[in-house]
Amino acid sequence: MKGIQDRIAIVTGASRGIGEAVARQLHAAGATVVLAARNQERLDTLANALGERAYALATDVSEPEQIRALVDETIRRSGRVDILINNAGVGLSGLVADVQMDALRRVFDVNVFGALACIQACVPHMREQGAGHIVNISSILGKRSVPQTAGYAATKFALQALSDALRIEEAPHGISVTVVCPGSTDTEFRDNEIPAGSVLLADRPRVNMVSADRVARSVVKAIRYRRREVLITPFNRFLFALERLSPRTVDLALRRTYHK
Repeated sequence: MKGIQDRIAIVTGASRGIGEAVARQLHAAGATVVLAARNQERLDTLANALGERAYALATDVSEPEQIRALVDETIRRSGRVDILINNAGVGLSGLVADVQMDALRRVFDVNVFGALACIQACVPHMREQGAGHIVNISSILGKRSVPQTAGYAATKFALQALSDALRIEEAPHGISVTVVCPGSTDTEFRDNEIPAGSVLLADRPRVNMVSADRVARSVVKAIRYRRREVLITPFNRFLFALERLSPRTVDLALRRTYHK
């Protein structure tokens, strides 16, 4: 699969933040975008703003039957699905020692099992086509966990593992897999995270924050060039390199930040 023009793209979590920005930029690049999220009203507003080649299908990715309906309706309307953007996600805060299990299960249902269900619903169609591109929106926290976000980070480590295996498994079928790892992003995401335990810092540091549009541009570029993995900023790439070369240094910096 080459390019984005005339492709059919499903974007989950499309009602706000990174998902909305990705949907807008894919649409501007010539794709038909299928907007999926729980909030039908916000999806309809976005679809109306985009105009032709955009339609909204309210979907809760933690409900497998709704995912099947999303993909079935996409195939019915468009005949194919070329791009899947697994962006829907839920945040969570709480120390490992007392994080609430029920809340953590909810986050896994959306961030991991929801993404996996979307993959499993789309892959058979992509195999039949002989082409497709799956983009899993992870996080820099899928590379290095930090205090009071370990539950959320665990879901992103899991998504990374699924992506790395999927990339090799589906390569013979022409299906590309990209993992995008944003850092601090200027969206409502943190405002809506689930408080599920005690914390060390009420206001966690937000370092090197970028806009959702910046992340979306990286996603579109990654699709065009079939990138394996994307770390959005030089700071994120430096942090990841430092974690691999000297994890104790990162440990020390985090201790000084969270145990003031």
